[in-house]
Amino acid sequence: MASSPPPTFLREAELRLLRCTLPTAASRPPVPSPPPLHPLGPVAASALAAVELGDYAAALASAVRHILRASASTEADHDSPAQFYAHLAAAVEVFLLGDVGGAVDEGFECRCALVLSAAVAALLAFTQHNVTGPSRKYSSFPCFSTSSLDERWYSDPGGKWEAWASHHLASFGSHVHGKFSLLQFIVFAELLLTSIKSLDSDFWSVSWWLCRLSMSQQNILDELSSSLFDKVQVHKNKMLTRFGELERVSSYWGSFLCDGEGASLVTTALLEAGLAEYKYGWVDASRLHLDSAQEACGIHLSLTGILGFRTVHQVDAKSQMVLIAKTTKPAADEGQSTELTGAPGDVLALRKTRSSVPGESDEFCDILRTPLLAQDVNDSNSGSTQILLTPVQQAAVLAQCLHVSRRSRSDEMSGWEMAPYIESIDSQDDSCYVVRSLCDVLRIRWESTRSRTKQRALLMMENLVEDISKEFPVASERARLVFAVHMPTLPALRKEYGELLISCGLLGEALNVFKDLELWDNLIYCYRLSGKVADAVSLINTRLSITPNDPKLWESALALNSLYPDGWFAYGTTAWKAKDLEKALDAFSRAVQIDPENGEAWNNIACLHMIRGKSKASVQSFREAIKFKCVSPPIP
Repeated sequence: MASSPPPTFLREAELRLLRCTLPTAASRPPVPSPPPLHPLGPVAASALAAVELGDYAAALASAVRHILRASASTEADHDSPAQFYAHLAAAVEVFLLGDVGGAVDEGFECRCALVLSAAVAALLAFTQHNVTGPSRKYSSFPCFSTSSLDERWYSDPGGKWEAWASHHLASFGSHVHGKFSLLQFIVFAELLLTSIKSLDSDFWSVSWWLCRLSMSQQNILDELSSSLFDKVQVHKNKMLTRFGELERVSSYWGSFLCDGEGASLVTTALLEAGLAEYKYGWVDASRLHLDSAQEACGIHLSLTGILGFRTVHQVDAKSQMVLIAKTTKPAADEGQSTELTGAPGDVLALRKTRSSVPGESDEFCDILRTPLLAQDVNDSNSGSTQILLTPVQQAAVLAQCLHVSRRSRSDEMSGWEMAPYIESIDSQDDSCYVVRSLCDVLRIRWESTRSRTKQRALLMMENLVEDISKEFPVASERARLVFAVHMPTLPALRKEYGELLISCGLLGEALNVFKDLELWDNLIYCYRLSGKVADAVSLINTRLSITPNDPKLWESALALNSLYPDGWFAYGTTAWKAKDLEKALDAFSRAVQIDPENGEAWNNIACLHMIRGKSKASVQSFREAIKFKCVSPPIP
């Protein structure tokens, strides 16, 4: 690349796109600079503005029609998603380089800003549909119809292209768990971001968006993926190198930053790094990042005991665990707010219903949501001593709460250790949408383990699921800090709702939830609990005809009839193919217990013992296999 002054328009575009996932600045950001005097300048500015407003469909439509002009796609590509995406990758590369071979000029800035806006729009659209809501109608394919391509290309009869995207994402070693929509948007966003990254240019925010994209992929898979872990580590380390220190952030964006915005960027980067380590079980590394995030946002957390009341009818005050949050600067000086956009009536209604707890829920529960401290009762005129926390500080508190849950034992006491963190967020007047939602999710998980609060937890969950589909808050507000909190995906949240319904004995409603999510294992379990064995058998047979190598289906089938030796053998075979040697050995052992003359099962047992280095057990099993004249190579 030829040496040239920093691309100011592109650098400002990077910051504006990152702002879409940060809390609203308390001070108004400066008026965006006018776009470069280039034909693509107004197009790039329009796409940026659409992303900021949460109109991701408009941003994609604005960008894609220009990107696809260089595509070499043919009508045959409609039947081959892999071939189409290969041509699309080449088209993006041609578009980015332009006519001057990628020289940093006004046209290059506009092209890069346009592609980056399209990538961010695709990722945030996927996040809106599958994490924050509300759902809206999108094309199943991110490349909306253009004048150069027939509109029928983007129809997806039978979900063929979505199935291809699901298989593509599953190639990381796990399977997409649950019913997700707009999976192609993930593939499309990754293609665009990778194309920008391949340029010999210094665009800092691309590594951050790639880290977010990789974590979004991991969150929809049923198991942790080692290949995705490697990607996350690479992108995370590069992100922290660039955004982990305030000095580097300030030097990169300079006067583009609002007051306190640099600290917010650093804190958010550290929080996301900590959550990534938490996801993969690296507790110590996660703790270091979370502690650094607290230091960056100027907050110090400590637990103490204060006399108070936990129930309505409690007479004597007892010690209550309370979180003490000390800040190095007032919330008003942090440069953040939770300003809401929308109709005045909607804003007022939302402020009155910040939590998913319905007002009448406490009539059914004598347990207070937050302890009533004795010092507040004795001095009612002193006013509240609660410290107001900024949105990013609240996110840091909840991240610490998750860390407590990971390091603690899994019993009722672990919920009480998390309680002070949850209650500290509940006591805040204003919070970002995802921060408040995650706080409610954590409270639901805690209260659902106690019989005295389980009904309130169910009411909270019902309201939370219903609120997600409402139009307000708008999509742009729901995206604030969405990657900085460990918010479950909508299918995962609804699965928790179904499991909570089962624990409350509401099997009929749980059946409808699992049917809609296409979670067949949970649906079969519901059929079994409700005594609908015939329906369970029919569903198992239907699913086995489609996915005969699914170990979980065989587990469900054998739960209905555990005396079927061929079923145990089939289960062992699928478990072996899935590299679960422990379950495979157990299944083949159960097969020979029922049918001792099953020589093939004995042979597989011998091979598994050989793989695990147990030669003596392997020889004994081979003798049994020879006795029944069955010695064959192990399952590949």
